Amino acid sequence: ALPVIGLTAHAMAEERDKCFAAGMVDHVVKPVDIDILVAAILRHAHPEAQPAPLAPVAAAIGAMDDDLFSTCDDPGVIDLSILAGRVGSDPARIGKYARRFVETTHDTLGEMQAALASRDLPALGALGHRLKSAAFTVGAMRFGELCQELEHLKDSNDLEAAHPQVEQLLALFEQIDQRVKGSSRS
Repeated sequence: ALPVIGLTAHAMAEERDKCFAAGMVDHVVKPVDIDILVAAILRHAHPEAQPAPLAPVAAAIGAMDDDLFSTCDDPGVIDLSILAGRVGSDPARIGKYARRFVETTHDTLGEMQAALASRDLPALGALGHRLKSAAFTVGAMRFGELCQELEHLKDSNDLEAAHPQVEQLLALFEQIDQRVKGSSRS
């Protein structure tokens, strides 16, 4: 049988389960890390030739010189092992991508607040869509789920439901920001 690998922007467990239920043998999340994709292909094309495992993620995160990630112990806020699985276990790369996520998300949340103030539900949905993949990529899974929920609100035409969604995003982002940038402020 020809193995089919699901390639999707949906990182949640239920989406992965849907891929397997449809007969796929693996699940790779976009944006695609080429090493992860190649490993998935090799795993199913040549199961006897397993690739070498990545360097231990916990050791890489613990080796960060500036101790930025020492408080990232709550996967409900951000799980850097997911990011490390995408970019490799190099602490500098993990830090670079996590910081970039915080910077761009800060700006996008400002746009969300403006769209909410102007009662622009389609813009809110588009902004939720924009942030969703980046959140899943860095391991901010709950943040990504909230973005996805906000994205789907545009179909319901329920602007009032958007207010608590945006508030939850803002509160969770503050926690992510503190975790990623906390020690650089002191």
